Amino acid sequence: TNKTLCPICNIRKKEEEYCKICNSFVELGKKLTNRNVFYLGNDEFDIFTDAQLEIKVTKQIKSYIPKNGNTPFTLEEIANFSGDEEKGIKALGVLKADVDGMGNFIKDSDVTDSFDNFEIFSKGLDGFFSLYVVDILRKKYRNIYTIFTGGDDLFLVGAWDEILSFSRDIREKFREFVKNKSTKHLTISFGIVVAKPSVPIKYLADVSEENLEEAKEFCCDSNYKKLKKSECKEDSYKKDAICMFDEVVNWNSYIEVFKELDTIFKEIKKDDDFDTTYLYRILAICDMSKKLQEKFSLENSLWRSKLVYLARDDKDEQKLNEKIVSFIENKPIETKLFLVEYIYKRRKI
Repeated sequence: TNKTLCPICNIRKKEEEYCKICNSFVELGKKLTNRNVFYLGNDEFDIFTDAQLEIKVTKQIKSYIPKNGNTPFTLEEIANFSGDEEKGIKALGVLKADVDGMGNFIKDSDVTDSFDNFEIFSKGLDGFFSLYVVDILRKKYRNIYTIFTGGDDLFLVGAWDEILSFSRDIREKFREFVKNKSTKHLTISFGIVVAKPSVPIKYLADVSEENLEEAKEFCCDSNYKKLKKSECKEDSYKKDAICMFDEVVNWNSYIEVFKELDTIFKEIKKDDDFDTTYLYRILAICDMSKKLQEKFSLENSLWRSKLVYLARDDKDEQKLNEKIVSFIENKPIETKLFLVEYIYKRRKI
C-alpha cells in the first residue's frame, strides 16, 4: 500500500489524513448527520468553487450515522460493537439490497396509468427506504452506518451481527409494506458480506454488489431447491433471495429454517453453547449433503454416519443430531447459514 495516497480514494496524495477532496466529503458527511443543521451552502461545498449552492437538509438526507457525541464512530469501532465482550467475532457486515423486477412491475401494473398512481407508489416506496428504514436503525440497530437508503434500494455498513438481524427484520417489514393487492408480488433481494474492518471498504462494497447480483439471478422450484438457468421456467420462483457466506437461498426457506433451528438450539442448550469444533464438523457435513444433492459420490453419501460418530459421547449433541438430521438432508444450505452465524456469535475471541 502506498502510504502517501489518500486511504479513501487511493488516487490523490493525502494532505493530512485524507486528500483535499475526500476530506471535503468527510466533513460534509459529518454536517449532514448533525441534527442542528438545516441548510448547507457554499462553505460546505468548497470543492465546487464556481457554483452557488444551497441544499435544504431534510429528514431523507440526514439518514443515520452512529456517533460518539458529534463524532462518527470509525469502522473499526463499529466492528468492535459486534458480539459481546467475551465472545463473538469482531467484524463488519456490508449489505446491499434492491427490490426485484421493478422495471417489469411498473410496466405491467397500473402504476403508470396516471400521474397520481405513479406519485403515490414512488413516494411510498422511497419513504419506506429513506424514512422508515432510517427510523428502525435509530431505534433498534444503533451500530449500522447508512451509506445510501432511498428509491428502491439500500447500502449499509455496520456491526456484522446487527446487519444480519436487520436484514431479516427489514425483509419482513417490506413484505408487510407491499401486501396490498397491487404490490403483493414485489420481493427484495440482499447481498451481504462479513469481513474484518481492515479490509478496504471499496472491496467489500464490490463483493456485496456481486452477492446481490447472484441473489437476483437465483431461481428455485416449489421446494426451494436451486435450479440451473436452463431449468428455470416461467412458473419457477425467481429472485427473492439472500446471498452471503458464499451461498444463495430463497428468503422464505432461509427464514423458515432459521426460526426452527434457533428454537431447537435454545431448547437443548438453554444456558450454554455447543462445542465449536463439533459445530464446524456439522458445517462440513452440510457441505457433503449439499454436494450429494448436486451429484452422487460415495464419500459424500456417508454424511449420516459421520454425523452419528460426532456425538457418540455427548447427550446434548446426540439430541441435536436427532433433530438436525432432516435439516441437513433437505435444507443443507439454509442449515449452513444458520450454523455460521451461530458459530460466529459464540466463537471465543
